[in-house]
Amino acid sequence: MRSTVWRFSERMIDFSFLELGGKRSYYGYFRKNFCGGAIETADGIPIFFEKRQFWHAFFESTNRDGEKDSFSLSRAERMNWILGTLQDSGAMCYQGWDRKRKKADPTRQVRTSGGDFVVVLKFFKGRGGELRGIFVTCYVADNSMGKIRGAPLWDKELCVRLLGVKGDEGG
Repeated sequence: MRSTVWRFSERMIDFSFLELGGKRSYYGYFRKNFCGGAIETADGIPIFFEKRQFWHAFFESTNRDGEKDSFSLSRAERMNWILGTLQDSGAMCYQGWDRKRKKADPTRQVRTSGGDFVVVLKFFKGRGGELRGIFVTCYVADNSMGKIRGAPLWDKELCVRLLGVKGDEGG
């Protein structure tokens, strides 16, 4: 098993490559280990994963036309990096991009724990009024890290205020 270990904050986070048999195995692993419950970020925000996001996160467009038509082993091998990135208290968090409005969106987050692997999240107000998030995608941002780092830093208080989340609950 190939492995990279990076030191962040006060603890070690192991970013091992996940080696399974093929896309069906990775899909099963994603459903079993990510879907059906929430994974909390280092600051206590529950993040939910939908099985349909597998097709967005772990496939790429071979023609760069937006059509996700090819399974990406490079992305799938890094699946466990999602957990490490979410739970790293030293992760850098930037506002995500709203493609329709062509501007940074404080209710979206691009999170990175170093290197060029990013996790993209969308936040919303839960039924009980608490802050929650949903996993959108993850990828190696080798060509876009400069642009990501140029985005405004994500501000939890601003996100909470914009979504009308009550108090500091949910994170």
